[in-house]
Amino acid sequence: MDSISSAEAKKKLDLLIESVISENKPCIIRSKKGGEAVLISAEEFEWVQQTMALISNFVNDEEFKQLLESADFGAAFDEGPEPLKTDFIQVYQFKVALKGIQPPIWRRIQVPGNYSFWDLHVAIQDAMGWYDSHLHEFLIHSPNSGHQERIGIPSEDDLGYDDDMIPGWKVDISDYFYLENPKAIYLYDFGDDWEHTVTLEKILKREKGKQYPVCLKGKRACPPEECGGVWGYKDILEIISDPDHEERDELMEWLEEDFDPEAFDPASVEFDDPRERWDFAFGEDEDD
Repeated sequence: MDSISSAEAKKKLDLLIESVISENKPCIIRSKKGGEAVLISAEEFEWVQQTMALISNFVNDEEFKQLLESADFGAAFDEGPEPLKTDFIQVYQFKVALKGIQPPIWRRIQVPGNYSFWDLHVAIQDAMGWYDSHLHEFLIHSPNSGHQERIGIPSEDDLGYDDDMIPGWKVDISDYFYLENPKAIYLYDFGDDWEHTVTLEKILKREKGKQYPVCLKGKRACPPEECGGVWGYKDILEIISDPDHEERDELMEWLEEDFDPEAFDPASVEFDDPRERWDFAFGEDEDD
């Protein structure tokens, strides 16, 4: 096989970068220690490996090193999710129910049909009353692969070559949820391990003049964060229901003063902009 010049190899590398960027818009996950990793799919990674191997076979080590040093990967991968389009036609209605607690804690929400899984995550957090201060993931059957897939936030350990966590802002709910495939599991806080069932109830036409997302209905207050999961929350309910319990006063001081486990008002739910939440979690600081 004929060799190629370093200029030709550089051109191939530039085309590779441009293709990966323009087609799938990878993004950067930044750790608290300042490390960075690019999120791309397994198929894209295999293609990168093959292309890099091809280039390295045709140029010497010094030329290949210069190619890598001159390639501008980082700046182009700094883009997050694109702004949500407001011209959606369909609305997805979900029931979100927290598992393991009786009577049930649940919410019924309607969201734009063009939502990503990141957008749905933000809507669930806001409707339930969580603080979005922990990792999360969806577990859902994929109509394309035929297997259950994990969708959420890849952790630093997940950013290796064997990563099977799909970034939630890279995939739309309409690619997975349909009336014949209506259910997913939503996990929040892998320490307390809050598990929710997410069920697609209806796919509706958008109502003119109505704001989305919206919380239609629900029952009972969200458990407090950092309370020890389902079993810890059950202990809390037992303690606060007993006026004579020796731990009640201390516990009520830890809880919000007006905490009522039976209270929930759907009109009180305020939904954040998912893009602003993403920028807060992953975007660069303004001082950077």
